Amino acid sequence: MDTNRSGKGSGIVRSILLVLCLVAIGSFTCFADQLQWNDQAASRKAVQALVQESWLVSYCSQADSDHIAVWLIRGLYIADTSAEGLYEIRILAKCLYQSQEDFAADEFPLSEDRWHFEQVADSGWGILGIDLAYIYIYTQASAFQCLGKALDLPCQVGVETISLPDELMKALEARSPLDRGEPLTWYRL
Repeated sequence: MDTNRSGKGSGIVRSILLVLCLVAIGSFTCFADQLQWNDQAASRKAVQALVQESWLVSYCSQADSDHIAVWLIRGLYIADTSAEGLYEIRILAKCLYQSQEDFAADEFPLSEDRWHFEQVADSGWGILGIDLAYIYIYTQASAFQCLGKALDLPCQVGVETISLPDELMKALEARSPLDRGEPLTWYRL
C-alpha cells in the first residue's frame, strides 16, 4: 500500500515538474516575441511612425547573435490576432541588404571595419509580421532607433540605436525614386 502511494506521489511530482517546465518554455517564447502583438493604441502609434519610413532595419538584439538586415517597405496594415484586443503590424517589404556576419548585442557600437553588407539578390516582396522590439526606424544621420523604444513601449533590447555605415546609406539614397518614396498604407482595426 505504501508503494502505491509513493507511486502516485512521484507521478504528481513529475506532473508538477512538467507543468513548470512548460511554463518556463512558454515564458521564454513570450520574451522572444516581446512586442509582436500589441493593443490598439500601441498599434496605431506604430503605424503612424512606420508611415514615414521607406527603409527599416531588423535586428534581434535579444538573440545570441543575429544578422542586420535593411528592408524596403511599401505597405503596412494592422491585423487581428487570436488574442482578444491584441493586433499585429504586418508590412509589405523586401530585404535589400544583409550584414555578412551576425553580431551579438554586446559588440555594439561596431567599428567601421566590422561593417560588411551584401545586396540581397531580389528577395521578392513578402508580407511579414513585425516585432516592434526588433525593428529599427530611421531617426537621423544614418541612425536607426528601436521602434519599441521610440514609442516608449516596455521592452528589453540589447541595442537601442544602430548607426549604419555611410557607404550603405549612400547606396540606399542612390536607389531609384521608387525605392525612396513613402510606402502605401492601409489600416484595419
